[in-house]
Amino acid sequence: MLKAAVAAATLLSALVPCDANAQQVEGNHFFSGFTAELNGLQAGGLYSVDLGEGYFRVVKVLALNPAAVHVLVYGNRFPARPSEVDPAALDVRPRGDPRGWGIHHLPLAWDLFTSWEPAFIESTEVTAAEREPFEYWIQVRGGIWSPSGMEVIQKLLSEAP
Repeated sequence: MLKAAVAAATLLSALVPCDANAQQVEGNHFFSGFTAELNGLQAGGLYSVDLGEGYFRVVKVLALNPAAVHVLVYGNRFPARPSEVDPAALDVRPRGDPRGWGIHHLPLAWDLFTSWEPAFIESTEVTAAEREPFEYWIQVRGGIWSPSGMEVIQKLLSEAP
């Protein structure tokens, strides 16, 4: 099940055209130069975000480089911006779950991610299982989502399967 979800999300990322400017940033290649911290964000960090859905979500930063922020979007929804969460209670859940579902790997352009107004909650470890979709994205040379893709992302996370 996880492999199918990873493949579907990665395929979508691969099909979305990248902004040509995002592929080469200050001499760093699009698929390299990943770091643990960048622009005030940290890999493994949990952040509350507002995707414009009428509630808040939590994302985990999987990887960072000057071209993109790679996140895991949890299915959990919160009526108010959470300032703390139990990481063990966060999950992605399969598509169609009425409680909401998420995406195992979503590669985002920086301007799209910052438009979600991320607020740091806490640091966690990025597990090998969580990194698997990101590693696959590197292998297939996937794309990144720019702000023009926000409507598609909202549809992917919508309640209607």
